Amino acid sequence: MRAFILVGFGGLLLLTRPVWAQFPVTDSFDRPTERIDTVRVEGLRKAPGWVVKWNPLAMIDFDSRYQFDVERMVGRRYSIQGGVGYGNERIQIAKQVDNRFREREVWRTQLEGRLYTDRDLPQNRWRRVRTVTQTPLGNYLAINTFYKQVNAPFEGTLARGCDDGSCQFFERYSARAVRYVMGAHLKMGHQGSIQVSPNNNRLLLDVYAGIGIRWRWFRQFGIPNYEDARPEFIDADRDLTSEWSLQRGRFPSLMLGLQIGYTL
Repeated sequence: MRAFILVGFGGLLLLTRPVWAQFPVTDSFDRPTERIDTVRVEGLRKAPGWVVKWNPLAMIDFDSRYQFDVERMVGRRYSIQGGVGYGNERIQIAKQVDNRFREREVWRTQLEGRLYTDRDLPQNRWRRVRTVTQTPLGNYLAINTFYKQVNAPFEGTLARGCDDGSCQFFERYSARAVRYVMGAHLKMGHQGSIQVSPNNNRLLLDVYAGIGIRWRWFRQFGIPNYEDARPEFIDADRDLTSEWSLQRGRFPSLMLGLQIGYTL
């Protein structure tokens, strides 16, 4: 009798399986993951996360230079970017006719960490719309640090033998003036893709703005025996690398710019 009941109960389960198998095995708030349309980001999805960038505005900067950077994704939303720039008076676009800083050169390095802030955005309480994070694309926040050095040779005159009030002779000399600048910025921007062709959107445009602080100081090298010269002929606090008479010290800093990049 017991065996008959067990066989009958098992047969009932087999017959009713198409009905009860349709019920969900999880609660009603779990939703299946929707497929993401990746057609428009197909070019970037094939990239390993390297972006090479060029800053065109650096060529018309106060200390003009050629600036190149490389960005590397280190996670879905994080990246590190670093770069180097170099310029001198011979490669400047806008040259001065009468320029006494013909041998001046500019070096600049920078390093920054980025956080891309684009996330999945809820459309309503029952359905979520997944936003495709086109890394390294979208809005971002960054901490930027930089170091700049400007070297400029110059000529000067020292008065010698001035112990009794009148100087015995004046000495011409050649030396090198250096301006050092360091700074840090809190930066925000947007990096978007430019559709070059239907199957290629690897060209990027990065627009940004930031605020921070910078330090500036000067040094002079190559002045012969300046301890024996009259003090008024030595001005170590003056910037001899430009005509702008910049001051040493700590100052607020603002950065605005754009970069053109290409994913590899």
